[in-house]
Amino acid sequence: MLPYSFTLLNFWGVWPSTNSSKWKQYIYSVYTIFMIILVYTNTLSQIIDLFVSFKNLKQFINNAFILLSTIGAGVKAAHLIWQRKTIINLMKIIQSHPCIPQDEDEQIVQQKFNNKIKRMNFAYICLFVCTITTLTIASFFRDIPMKQLYYHAWIPFDYSSKFRFWMVYIHQVIAHGFDASLHAAYDTLAPAMMIQTCAQFELLNLRFEKLPQSLKKKIHKFGGNNNVMINSQHLKREEAKKIGECVSHHIQIIEFSKKNNSIFGTSIFLQYSVSSLVLCMSVLRLSQLNTFSPDLASVFLYLISMISQVFIPCFAGNQLTVQSSQICDAIYSMDWTTLTISTQKSLVLIMSRSQKPVQFISGRIIPLSMNSFNNVIRISYSIFNVLHGSSAI
Repeated sequence: MLPYSFTLLNFWGVWPSTNSSKWKQYIYSVYTIFMIILVYTNTLSQIIDLFVSFKNLKQFINNAFILLSTIGAGVKAAHLIWQRKTIINLMKIIQSHPCIPQDEDEQIVQQKFNNKIKRMNFAYICLFVCTITTLTIASFFRDIPMKQLYYHAWIPFDYSSKFRFWMVYIHQVIAHGFDASLHAAYDTLAPAMMIQTCAQFELLNLRFEKLPQSLKKKIHKFGGNNNVMINSQHLKREEAKKIGECVSHHIQIIEFSKKNNSIFGTSIFLQYSVSSLVLCMSVLRLSQLNTFSPDLASVFLYLISMISQVFIPCFAGNQLTVQSSQICDAIYSMDWTTLTISTQKSLVLIMSRSQKPVQFISGRIIPLSMNSFNNVIRISYSIFNVLHGSSAI
């Protein structure tokens, strides 16, 4: 479902292969521990430096420019390792009956949403790769001639010698690459699950619309005899069976969305909360640069990445809410007049349940929607105005 994301996660040591031999799993576990130590020590060095070298608000903002994203990547890595089995089990739900496509029309619908997820995944990862590459190239030409590090950090030893300087610098580059890759891969997981939920709602709508036609085909296959009573009884059984399958599918979709919410809701809420501060810092940093500054492109790409980090889950959450509310339209547009009274009553109950659309609630507080995205932008702009108008800046 997300080949690019899982390839990145596997490369950086936070997503082991499921069918590896024991000795490969052991080596990969050692590699995971090594990467976590490397990244967390880098994060710790930035946090210490932030408070040790504090002089004024401007310097504090410049030093914290990357730190918040670095901390976020470490949290996401720990969350992935902790929730790996739960995420795998979640993905298995949509790969089993009744969620899998049952005919050619449903396969076309599923493929349409799969392609949408792949395009989103590829574009988002490319954005972060371009951002980290630009930041690294800018640092290479700006910092190395002056023997400065990639970014400010507290180092517990003297790194003035050439070997020690390169050792610390490469450590920071690798850790920063890990951070960017974690953001790029992790941030598309929950939105991809939301889009898959939209695909399931689309499949359910299609099944409702085709229900009367499929029942007629069943009856024709059943007999062709003129016994009206037998045909009527068989029709009721077939209708009850089909409606039961649709109800079961609807319940499974809702449960899938709830599990997705429980896994990623808290992390998205934390990201949502921090993003307003990160965005305003990025804009503030951008406003401090000259037009022809070599850092302008890298800071601008970083700002676009941070905006995308908020936009994608909000957009996917909005699509989920809209798609889940279309079940009523699908049921009403079908030829329900040919169904039995008991089946029509069942459809009314399903329509009543679908009046409450499915929402992704981050942190059990904020529903993800385009309004949520607009609120983040407004808050970021307000914070930017306060900081920019401060005499300390």
